[in-house]
Amino acid sequence: MCTGTDADSVPCKKELFRLIYNSPLYLRNGGKQLEINRFPVSALERRYYIVLCRLGHSERYQCDIAIMYRKVRCSYRSLGQSLMPGGHVNNFLISVFCRKLFDDCHPSISKKHFFFSYIGENILKYNSRDQFKLIRNAFKGASLAMKIDACELLFFPICHCEHWFLFVVDLQNCLFAFMDSLYSKKSRYQIVVRSLLIGNFKHLWREVVDPEYNFDNFRIVYPAIPRQGNGHDCGIFVMKCMEIWTPGVVLHDYFSKVNIPNIRIQYANQLFFSSNNTVDKSLVTDFFREGKLHLVRKSTTSPPSEFHITKK
Repeated sequence: MCTGTDADSVPCKKELFRLIYNSPLYLRNGGKQLEINRFPVSALERRYYIVLCRLGHSERYQCDIAIMYRKVRCSYRSLGQSLMPGGHVNNFLISVFCRKLFDDCHPSISKKHFFFSYIGENILKYNSRDQFKLIRNAFKGASLAMKIDACELLFFPICHCEHWFLFVVDLQNCLFAFMDSLYSKKSRYQIVVRSLLIGNFKHLWREVVDPEYNFDNFRIVYPAIPRQGNGHDCGIFVMKCMEIWTPGVVLHDYFSKVNIPNIRIQYANQLFFSSNNTVDKSLVTDFFREGKLHLVRKSTTSPPSEFHITKK
């Protein structure tokens, strides 16, 4: 998964003090700091989450479709294993998440486009005619909903070397924004991907969208972002940044690494139980009925210890 750290990415004590005392994540209580539970989950949501994670490890069910948003889909394996504790998010889950953001607020209203991860990854590695056609079709397809050059923000979630980060083109404020919960802007990792992405994006934009577009006044920014506490949560950080970031948003004010377990539970429930998900949900809602639980237990291969369920 993700490896490596950057010493210069750790906030100084003064900055930590400011974040603690000024952030709405915290309140004062007799001189002690208590973190507000910004992502509460119910007992039922936890129960469904455990079911989804177990189905993600079931030999019988893991390949079944768990989410179908029109033509965008992912299996129980992608959903459950991506969002389980310590799970590394895969590209199928990112795709349905992008589609959900699209459906929740159409680009004509949000002025945002969310591109599937393979688009950003092909921009990063761009060097062939086939890749050009793929990216051109993606840009033109997005423009059917809202002209791409009339949007304010373009989001490109990217997984490179098994690590997720977010590349955002802010056309309104002339910014190239990078959000990475592990590597800082001075890291070798970000130096390489930044150079490739910006150079390739400029070239492709002029070839596909507007040959006269001037990027000379664009600035590169690295918005302050909470840091992940392990090598597996980068995809969850990217999803949350896609959901809430706009210029001016201070991400530290909205979540931190301690919120990630509950965010995983919320995303599993929100994605699966969305009204736009046309899959029959009874496999999950009826999981504890007599017989069905037995079938899943029988077919489950080595689920994580967190998912041992006692029938009530």
